[in-house]
Amino acid sequence: MRLLNTETLQLEQFDGDGGPKASYAILSHTWGDDEVSFQDMMQHTGISENRQGFSKILGCCAKARSEGYRYVWIDTCCIDKSSSAELSEAINSMFKWYQDAEVCYAFLSDVSSLAIAEYGLVVDDDRLRHKATLSNSRWFTRGWTLQELLAPLEVVFCDSSWDEIGTRETLSPEITEITGIDEAVLKLERSPAQYSVAQRMSWASARNTTRVEDEAYCLMGLFDVNMPLLYGEGRKAFKRLQLEIMRQSTDRSILTWASPDSHGVLEGVLAPAPAMFEDCGSVEWGPLSFEMTTSPEEDNQLNRNVCHDIIGFSLRMEAGVMEPPRSGRGVPMVFKEYWDVTDDEINGDGAAQDHDTTNVDNDGVADFIHFPRDVGELYTHERPFREFDYGFLRHKGRTVVLTMLDGCTKRDGNNEEYTVGITLCLDADGLMKRVHFPSRFLIPEPTLFRSRVQTLHAALSGTEVLQQPPLPNWTKCMVRLPDNLADLPYELAYTIPAMANNAAGCWYLERWGETTDYATFRMQPSFSLHRTGTGRAMAFYHKTDHTLSFLLIFTLVKNREQPRGKQWIQVGIVQ
Repeated sequence: MRLLNTETLQLEQFDGDGGPKASYAILSHTWGDDEVSFQDMMQHTGISENRQGFSKILGCCAKARSEGYRYVWIDTCCIDKSSSAELSEAINSMFKWYQDAEVCYAFLSDVSSLAIAEYGLVVDDDRLRHKATLSNSRWFTRGWTLQELLAPLEVVFCDSSWDEIGTRETLSPEITEITGIDEAVLKLERSPAQYSVAQRMSWASARNTTRVEDEAYCLMGLFDVNMPLLYGEGRKAFKRLQLEIMRQSTDRSILTWASPDSHGVLEGVLAPAPAMFEDCGSVEWGPLSFEMTTSPEEDNQLNRNVCHDIIGFSLRMEAGVMEPPRSGRGVPMVFKEYWDVTDDEINGDGAAQDHDTTNVDNDGVADFIHFPRDVGELYTHERPFREFDYGFLRHKGRTVVLTMLDGCTKRDGNNEEYTVGITLCLDADGLMKRVHFPSRFLIPEPTLFRSRVQTLHAALSGTEVLQQPPLPNWTKCMVRLPDNLADLPYELAYTIPAMANNAAGCWYLERWGETTDYATFRMQPSFSLHRTGTGRAMAFYHKTDHTLSFLLIFTLVKNREQPRGKQWIQVGIVQ
């Protein structure tokens, strides 16, 4: 490990397994385009105070020197990145280096004292002012800064002038709101290791890295795993990380991720990216949290049930399995990663009613209108599904397996606890894979459901695209937007369900796509409806008066009085 002398600006080598004997400060920052490298420091080439990267080094050294530290560690210049061996060692050791530092300076180059002062003229509240200034900083969006926030004993936040904004502890309420990380972790009252794998993954779900492989490499320290670096492997790096975690832990919450896609595909049980854990901040893991058995034989069976083995390219685990009832209805599941959306009550025929509460008839349009992701509390509403139709998962003649992840629990807004389960389906090779929708479900009281322990063999990776079922051509509808929409006070904000990049395979949620309008040869929004009572919607925002915004809802209606009654599309408006 190399350290930079704050007085001489010379790099000094410290060898030994115990790390440097001298105390040191450490820098956390976001990289710019003009950073000073190890070679620059050794050769003294191109270094001047006008260079942004070198100005950052001088500021860090001055800050550390004023607090009595002789050495600092800065990743830009203390690692010889031309050596792949040294780079791999540094990345595998970085979490420990941040842990061993006396203090970490989090340098927010895009936060200025002037901006904080100006905002203070508007909001006379330190907490709101700090949240506003910190939340806009790029530092909170980067993958590498997550471990730099959690590993050190003390973190001091500095603005672009190296003036202190606060510490991790004093700013913990604001940081919790920005990052979703429990305040107890920020105050060192609890260790990150005391949180489930899914919760820790959720902390990284909204962060990004320059190299896709770094999505995995920046999390190695957080999960206390080591693995070689293979730049160029792409998304495989994150799957390798999950395998290393699974080899060291029985925490099944790693399987509770959910994909926002509704494409007709089956996917391996390993998540493609950290973003898949976006809604896992409240998923807890504790195999001993539920009522234990009394006999040693049953205890051993319970412990065996929460274990798993990695065999080749598959995962073998024993889990409680619930099969859908033959009727396909009547199972009270809660799908919390999808939201019903309406501001007004919608009855079964799709007509809007004046109503101030966020409520829908259980048999109404909203049963089929979902947001794959939360777009704001104003338009989201969580409620249990009293009934769920499995028919659309059975039309390919495949068996859907509802698998309970014993020990994985999730709490809702009312602090009610649910057991988490995942939906699996046999692929062409006879291995289980995740079904994209519904990829995850919550069980209110597992004891109310009949289940039996089975040994499941699940594919770790791989994607199988299912054939799109035939749809009547007339049900594929295009919405022609006016050419002068941009000149009107309205704009199309979003569609319900969301617009899919490739709508051809999106038959689970039948998401919106685009179709060529052969009258104008412009791409226009399109959707399909092949279920009576289903609905699709378009949300239009008024640019100046949001009270004039509205939802345009399209519903398929059938005349039930005749055996082969006519069907038509009904259009309604909900303000």
